[in-house]
Amino acid sequence: VASSPASDAVPASEAPSNGLGQMFATLGALSESIAWRDWFVRVIAARDAIVRLAPIPTSLWLGGCIVLASVMLIRIVRFRRVLRTSWPAPVDVLDVVGACAASIGLARLPTVVMTDARVSPLVWCGVRRTLVLPASLWDDLEDTGRRAVLLHELAHLRRRDHWICWIEMFACTIYWWNPVAWWVRHRLRDEADYCCDAWVTAVLPTGGARTA
Repeated sequence: VASSPASDAVPASEAPSNGLGQMFATLGALSESIAWRDWFVRVIAARDAIVRLAPIPTSLWLGGCIVLASVMLIRIVRFRRVLRTSWPAPVDVLDVVGACAASIGLARLPTVVMTDARVSPLVWCGVRRTLVLPASLWDDLEDTGRRAVLLHELAHLRRRDHWICWIEMFACTIYWWNPVAWWVRHRLRDEADYCCDAWVTAVLPTGGARTA
């Protein structure tokens, strides 16, 4: 049986629709390609601008390294004073730290101390790894908030972010004049915090927002 021409024809309402969809898809892909090309051109231009900079005199570069290293050393000395005034965490705190460490597979626990200094919770990795907890914050938080804070800080240890911190500190001391080095350092620290927050959310879904 021969089919009628009308039955094989594409409905008039569908043809323009399909054509418009393909056109919009093409325009979207083209605009995305142009955006990536513009971004790449800007990156190349920034690189070329840095390459064209005149060499920094050795005395100026060395002076900048010394100044920056001195600032870092002063900060380390000041923080060691905070550590000297701290005291060992009580057993109930150590129990919570141990449980949180076990939940993320951290086998070696850091030394845990409490302090009255106005500092944020942090992991200090000098001669020995030390988890510093401000006593006032610990008293203000409930159990879920405490575990969220501990998981975030212990996740940094589990990821070995402290080694990255020492490397980036050394790199920025050497390349203090290069803004890219400082941008990379900033991005590395932000991404490390995001990863640790994600770990908190995975282990403790109700406490992920409490690490901010």
